[in-house]
Amino acid sequence: MAKTSLCIIAMTAWLLSSRAAADEIRFESLRDWQQWTSPIGAIQLRQDGQVELGWYGTDTDPMDNMSLFSHPTRKSGEVFGGLTAHSNNRNARFVFDNDHDTWWQPDAGADPDNAWIHIDLGRLVLLKEIRLVFPDTLDVRPFRDFSVFVSEGSTVSPSEDVWRFQRVFTTTEPNKLGEIIIPLSIEDFGDAATGENMVLGKTLDFKPVHYIRFLPHEVGEGAALAEIEVTAIGDNIALTTFDRGGTIRSGRPKVEELRDGTVDNAWPLIANNLNRFWQDGGMWFEWDLGALFHVSRIVLYQWPPNHLGRTTFGIGGTNNGYNLEMTDGTPIARDDAFRSPFDYTRVSLVDNSRAPVRYVFDHHLEDRVGRYLFWNHFDVQDRRVGYIMLEVFIYSAGYPAQAALTSDFIDLGGAKSITGISWDADTPPGTRITVQTRTGNELDAEQFFFKKNGEPVTEAQYNKLPKVVRGEIVEVPKEGADWSGWSEPHLSSGQSFRSPTPRRLLRMRVSLETEDPKITPVLNAVTLHFDEALVQKGVEAAIYPREAIAGEWQDFRYVLQPVFTVRDQGFDRVILPVPGQVRNVSLRINGEEVEGAVESTVDTLIIAMPRRSLRDSVEVMFTARPLNNPTRFLASVANSAQPDNRQEVRPLEVDDDGDGEFDRTDREALFVFLPNTTSGGTIRNLVASSRVITPNGDAINDDLRITFDLFRTKVAAELRLYSLSGHLLQVVAGQRGETQQLVWDGMVDDRPAPPGIYVCRIEVPTEAGQEAKTLLVSVAY
Repeated sequence: MAKTSLCIIAMTAWLLSSRAAADEIRFESLRDWQQWTSPIGAIQLRQDGQVELGWYGTDTDPMDNMSLFSHPTRKSGEVFGGLTAHSNNRNARFVFDNDHDTWWQPDAGADPDNAWIHIDLGRLVLLKEIRLVFPDTLDVRPFRDFSVFVSEGSTVSPSEDVWRFQRVFTTTEPNKLGEIIIPLSIEDFGDAATGENMVLGKTLDFKPVHYIRFLPHEVGEGAALAEIEVTAIGDNIALTTFDRGGTIRSGRPKVEELRDGTVDNAWPLIANNLNRFWQDGGMWFEWDLGALFHVSRIVLYQWPPNHLGRTTFGIGGTNNGYNLEMTDGTPIARDDAFRSPFDYTRVSLVDNSRAPVRYVFDHHLEDRVGRYLFWNHFDVQDRRVGYIMLEVFIYSAGYPAQAALTSDFIDLGGAKSITGISWDADTPPGTRITVQTRTGNELDAEQFFFKKNGEPVTEAQYNKLPKVVRGEIVEVPKEGADWSGWSEPHLSSGQSFRSPTPRRLLRMRVSLETEDPKITPVLNAVTLHFDEALVQKGVEAAIYPREAIAGEWQDFRYVLQPVFTVRDQGFDRVILPVPGQVRNVSLRINGEEVEGAVESTVDTLIIAMPRRSLRDSVEVMFTARPLNNPTRFLASVANSAQPDNRQEVRPLEVDDDGDGEFDRTDREALFVFLPNTTSGGTIRNLVASSRVITPNGDAINDDLRITFDLFRTKVAAELRLYSLSGHLLQVVAGQRGETQQLVWDGMVDDRPAPPGIYVCRIEVPTEAGQEAKTLLVSVAY
């Protein structure tokens, strides 16, 4: 039994080959990017080391990449797409080499019945046309008499690879043309179905095709075929969902058959009277495409069994209707056991309950941006159902809207102060690149168990296996308990680092985005900047007291304790974000009050200490008015000799049992809780500068200033001024923030307001509707 152990050195050996200086690591080569994970196809890694979004074409020729796709067969197992000639097969490659000056001919004296060409596209494709090109030079000529057949790939025998073919072209007179274009379409059975963004007519501009056959009826001297070219709707992104890391989940098994590229497998949906509702019968799926796309078209493909050459599938018929939704992944609170908590919008609500019913549903979406699809069965009559869905085709023309590549674990060789991320990129208008990070010091391992034949099993199943059958146990590293979540995005190159630091380990996620599917950003390099940590083992911190009354001035004490090592540089600056203006700031080092230079802005307190601290405790005292519950006080420390090297503090470690060993991290150490914010209104502590104003320009009571606090909201308030008769005279917009001040300058329509009494109404939107406070103010001269 082989066992792979967790080894940071081996895991990060690739990193050392990147171009690195003492304080940076740079990723810029193809070899660098190949160590990252990315959604296959949605991210393109170029040989020169550039990274861009992957291109998804329209009007594509699926023969160009048919050898990349495989499918199961009855006799030969899994086979890949390709072309076979039953006569002169050695020259068959010439009919898809994109060269009209080469050609295929059957062997001399070949039997026409056995001289046909068979094309396996590797997967089911929605074809728009087939183009035949014939040579007419050097004693070769077009085939005079021939037919072209296509098949969607459904086998008509349970044990043989025999398919039902349909003739789509045959000559009716001797052919002399050098080029023949065969348009393809299908006639659906019904046109009574209704639904948004859906083709409603019977004729659809494509035909589902897996196999193509060119069958000559004569093989006279010189008869030749130069090229077979086919045109499909485009690249079907549904096929490669799993390659991009996407998923499909459902309440019924076999939903993954909807993207396997063959009609031999299908997703069966059966519901009796007890489970005919989609929730009870599991008749739904949620599809994660693995990246954000400009989705242009979705086709849901079903067909009656007899149309596919089958006598039965066990079930038949079509759906009576369905609901189709899409989202870009914007999160939203949702009480739903089926959809993920995303903000879905409807694509189409289809009613297919009236005859003649439809089997193929073609939705045109005009490049709607989305990553997740949700589908559920819908029947206005709530009848029991039985039908199969064969395949779902999803198209996205051009570049994806967003895709990301993610690094492996990057080991900095010890705790480092990570100062920033920069990148070199070409970002045309409408495109951008962002970077997210997460950091930690510890790695755990996740175990995966296998049989000797490579089949994965659970740990319990593995332990029950005979030893001769047991295979590998593979340990894969994963983030430990001390890792941060993904940071807020770095929106511009050179921004300060946004994850906790110093840390030894980190991961990066680089996102490429475009609003225009015809344009992609191009990433040339990403550089991680770091320095030696000011305090190698970190600075612990806590704030006291842990509770306060919202909106009232409260004295606080912020304690910082460095965990000293001999390599530490120490710090002489404390940068503390605060909730608004603060008062009464003082400083203690090792319990002794000292003088320090204090700089206070509207949301940050910066203290310059008189000396550097290596192991001394530092206490910052101040008075503040917290409004948010809870309010987090996350300080950073700095060294005046290295102004760009900031180090965040971490919560205090606690020794619960007094044995000298830390037992846990006090995760609430940096928070102040405000219990009284859970009740009461959104607008509080409202104060007006005066109830009488005199806007005469003497600088005394010329305007009205209303200050107030906003609780449990991030939106801006506004002041609306009314006459006593209810006529709206003025609107003063506020800014987002916890403490607001709105000012009315005493003007109405750019003129001083006439004397009188006015109604001032402060309004703010809330989850429950709108909250308002009203006061009367007089204007006098």
